Amino acid sequence: MEPQFYLYYESQKLINEKACLQSYGMKEGDEVTCMEPQFCLCYEGQKLINEKACLQSYGMKKGDEVTCMEPQFYLYYEGQKLKNEKACLQSYGMKEGDEVTCMEPQFYLYYEGQKLINEKACLQSFGMKEGDEVTCMEPQFYLYYEGQKLINEKACLQSYGMKEGDEVTCMEPQFYLYYEGQKLINEKACLQSYGMKEGDEVTCMEPQFYLYYEGQKLINEKACHQSFGMKEGDEVTCMEPQFYLYYEGQKLINEKACHQSFGMKEGDEVSFVLYYYVI
Repeated sequence: MEPQFYLYYESQKLINEKACLQSYGMKEGDEVTCMEPQFCLCYEGQKLINEKACLQSYGMKKGDEVTCMEPQFYLYYEGQKLKNEKACLQSYGMKEGDEVTCMEPQFYLYYEGQKLINEKACLQSFGMKEGDEVTCMEPQFYLYYEGQKLINEKACLQSYGMKEGDEVTCMEPQFYLYYEGQKLINEKACLQSYGMKEGDEVTCMEPQFYLYYEGQKLINEKACHQSFGMKEGDEVTCMEPQFYLYYEGQKLINEKACHQSFGMKEGDEVSFVLYYYVI
């Protein structure tokens, strides 16, 4: 495509025109027009300039009146204020006419350094409902959000697939999950996170197929394959370098999975551009 429409992924150009257009709600034949600068969306430092796609991203449709909200309710994206009131409210579970009230400081949610102050939305975010008793858990189970402890026991347990009454046991160190620098120690939850079930045999794969999470190798072969759209028995082949996908600095080398990631299907003609842009 013309340079201004390129999508970038991990500093590589994605060069299937159809995939790029679809990513922003455009279809072939859509007229692509520039919007006033304050409404442009930016992706990887580039403006996206299809009006319909930009508006839809924030719950607006053509013809909606775009109005400024009071500063404390602005949403920010790439350093720009988004200023359609309806879209901003809906993002936090509010509807027009809801009363917006301040909560005690320890329950505030933060977004881009700003407090969100609709009580109902904040409670729901952590699996609480109005009237739930909020109690402190032992320190090792706290969840953190934007540097603050969340202290509803039920919500914290559910976040890792545990239910009240589950026995919490330590796993061998190589299987620990980490969240905000803390170990999560419910065996069932950790296994399920990578597509394993109790009783699955955990085996080492060749190094190039390891997945990493928080600096640790995940070593269930089936889970690793499935993460990139492969199934057992798929032939794994190398693609030309410009089409590699990278995860944690490693190449993923299943051709089918790489194509599908960018909206291509088998049979699509894949072409590439012979020059690079330095941003």
